[in-house]
Amino acid sequence: MKIAVNMRLVVKGRMDGIGWFSWETMTRMARRHPDHHFLFFFDRKPNPAFILPDNATSVVIPPVTRLPFLLTWWHTTTIPAAIRKHRPDLYISPDCFLPDKPAIPSIVVIHDLNFEHFPDFIPGRYRSIYRNRVRKSAKVATRVATVSEFSRDDIISTYGVEPSRIDVIYSGLNSFFTPVSDHETHQIRQKFNTGDQYFLVSGTIHPRKNAGTVIEAFIRFREKHPAPFKLVFAGRVKTELMSDLVGSLRDTPFYQDVIFTGRVEDAEMNGLYRGAAALVFASLYEGFGLPLLEAAIAGIPAITSAGSALAEIGGRSSLLVDPGNPQEIADAMHMLIRNPDLAGELVVKSKVLPETYTWDRTADLLWQGVEKALGNL
Repeated sequence: MKIAVNMRLVVKGRMDGIGWFSWETMTRMARRHPDHHFLFFFDRKPNPAFILPDNATSVVIPPVTRLPFLLTWWHTTTIPAAIRKHRPDLYISPDCFLPDKPAIPSIVVIHDLNFEHFPDFIPGRYRSIYRNRVRKSAKVATRVATVSEFSRDDIISTYGVEPSRIDVIYSGLNSFFTPVSDHETHQIRQKFNTGDQYFLVSGTIHPRKNAGTVIEAFIRFREKHPAPFKLVFAGRVKTELMSDLVGSLRDTPFYQDVIFTGRVEDAEMNGLYRGAAALVFASLYEGFGLPLLEAAIAGIPAITSAGSALAEIGGRSSLLVDPGNPQEIADAMHMLIRNPDLAGELVVKSKVLPETYTWDRTADLLWQGVEKALGNL
């Protein structure tokens, strides 16, 4: 059997959640099914650092999808042409987009519907593309896969997709995420001037991640906590958001205590996790919640939102807060710092997360979806 896979978001140095999902899941699936051949469709030449399985072939299909109209063109025109040319038996798209008429059995992975519930957080030029094309993709797909029960229920209620067509496949912990030594952690902390104690916010920072409320919570925490403490945002910050975040700090005595690292290397992120007092992941909406797994493997407690998929994934091993309530987040910060026994208890409970949510499991669950799409189950 020949399986084509959309890998356009696998781009060296620019990998976010869906890019890692695509790489980690699809390469594992290929290796676990060596009797089948996989065609990995890229919109640019893949970096040599990405070593493909022996039974996978990269196929470069321009144009590079840098602009909204090129993104639409790639999915509606270029991909159908590639399917006609290479004649795969199945097409998998992990980035939530399918052609209007896939022509062959297809699986679309819809990670979440944040663009439906928070449309103002999506740039206007992409907003209509997501809201129109994802709905169409869910309708024409043979199977729909998603990464949590929360997202499954959301897709059913928002798009009216039949529950029997949806597979929950979860996500996993990225293979690059491994514990680092005390010495490496110390060097990384010195590089980013994190100080002796800090809370960590990880990943690309945009309005959905609720950074402004977390900063307000941190200010309230520092007003009552005399010891030096910092708040570290490790990840790229959307340009249009940066001025607002910095502006919220200028009139406070804690201006120097909030650090924006920008994008960091994988090993550096590992060290930033390991050196933190706790992860603060008070996002307004998430389909899964990968940072909770990263905090667990690093051995630090987490504060996270009581809503969306975050409570489903990490609710038993995290302090749950209302993401819209800065005082509640500040109180959780105080609770963890003043009660090391509680922090340690959460760390112990969280150890099950990286054992439960693995990319091998994701690949196996998605393969079950492949069998269903082909009528074998």
